[in-house]
Amino acid sequence: MSKFAAIGKKETVKIFNITGAEEVYVETDEKKVEKIIDDLSKRDFAIIFVEEEIFKKITKTIEKYKTKNIPSICAIPSTKEDDGLDIINLTIKKIVGNEINI
Repeated sequence: MSKFAAIGKKETVKIFNITGAEEVYVETDEKKVEKIIDDLSKRDFAIIFVEEEIFKKITKTIEKYKTKNIPSICAIPSTKEDDGLDIINLTIKKIVGNEINI
């Protein structure tokens, strides 16, 4: 199974604690998030979920990993109303083998 991690505000990433995420970071500081992503990439994490608000602010880091096979860095919506939650649910289902509705 591929290793995956999540980074963002507590209320956004808490669901990843029960999905089998190897690591979950409650962090919103852009510089710290970039450092976390660099560290996770060195440890062969396949997918790194980053809260959408932060994702939009770390474009250089996103671009740096865009052409690499791993890690895949995916934005996760900040609120329950976002349509992107369906995509996240499908991605989690692929990773852990079970559907977990957020």
